[in-house]
Amino acid sequence: MQGNLLQLPLPPGSVDLLVSSLMLHQVSDENQLALFQKIHSLLKDDGEMVFADELILFDPEAEPERFNRVYRYLLANTTPKDVYEQQIKPYLADGYVYTWQDMKANTPPEFWFHTLPHLQTKLHAANLVLREVKELTPFFRAV
Repeated sequence: MQGNLLQLPLPPGSVDLLVSSLMLHQVSDENQLALFQKIHSLLKDDGEMVFADELILFDPEAEPERFNRVYRYLLANTTPKDVYEQQIKPYLADGYVYTWQDMKANTPPEFWFHTLPHLQTKLHAANLVLREVKELTPFFRAV
């Protein structure tokens, strides 16, 4: 079954396994808690959720050079090519280190990248537990 999770007509406690890919960054910060609460209500007591998404698993404020490399990579490889080429790339200064603070200052919150602690806070608030994180590529992780 696929569709908008918040609108799927499933009874509580009816899902053994929920699999999602590239979902979190499509959900506004204010709607993430409601999403995870819905997931919690749908899962059976021993149910699990597996999802892969763009997560920053290091402290971007403590490692600005690393964040700069990841940020530039994500912008170039996850933004529609025409949008990136016309609206983003012209403003990326060579030699400048883009920081976490730059992203927050210059990007609408609904387009921010997320950190693992941010995700853990949302999951905890929805009574979900993060059990395992696996690296799939240098920048992306499965949770």
